[in-house]
Amino acid sequence: MTGLSPWLAWAVGLAGLAVWLALRPPGLSRLRPSQSPVWVRLVPWLNPRPDALPWRRRLTIAVVVGLGLSLVASNLGPWALAAGLSAGAVTAVALGRLEPGGAKRRRSDLLAQTPAALDAMAACLEAGLPLRRVVEVVAQLSPQPLASRLALVVNGVGVGLADADAWLGLADDPVLGGLARDLARSVGWGTAIKTVLTDQAAELRRAGQIACRVRARSVGVRTVLPLGLCHLPSFILLGVVPILGSGLISVISP
Repeated sequence: MTGLSPWLAWAVGLAGLAVWLALRPPGLSRLRPSQSPVWVRLVPWLNPRPDALPWRRRLTIAVVVGLGLSLVASNLGPWALAAGLSAGAVTAVALGRLEPGGAKRRRSDLLAQTPAALDAMAACLEAGLPLRRVVEVVAQLSPQPLASRLALVVNGVGVGLADADAWLGLADDPVLGGLARDLARSVGWGTAIKTVLTDQAAELRRAGQIACRVRARSVGVRTVLPLGLCHLPSFILLGVVPILGSGLISVISP
């Protein structure tokens, strides 16, 4: 029992770290996108996908995995610690590189929804409405997932963030990142916001058309295997079975 006390201390420490990481950050930080630590962003192959799980959640899962493996392999002595640390590190990196379920569908929906919303925002600005009110109105009228993205900006402004800082909350979004950065610069420098909206709407329309063409071209590639499997039984029955049958008859015949 005495020999297991260091491993129990290691397990308790990791469990406490996992609980602390799982706690929701307080204050205005909840309205900002979850960013990886600086040391992670400095190493290119450690950089997670923009739409990956938040780094706190990835690290929590990695700690749990490392803790479980360390406890299972506790009879290996110091090697249990090395195995737990290695498994935790691999888990954290892998979760950052994996594409979450439904992410591709959400990107496709955003590409389809955003150009019309930007045109509506440009028209509202031309009518004299301030940008804050425009974003609030368009967020209320937009479908998901665009409504939730714009709601982040509305909520940020509502709790006291500057418009530029509120838009920078979407800077890492795979679809709206360019729009958010350009709008943040335009709001900060006082340049024409309507021009940014119309240019971004045209750019996103082009990106959506390119994505549609890519999906259309990939249909033929994706259907090769299913069609081949459909023809496989007939090929076996009409091509392979007669040859095997004739060979078998010739062998057993006197």
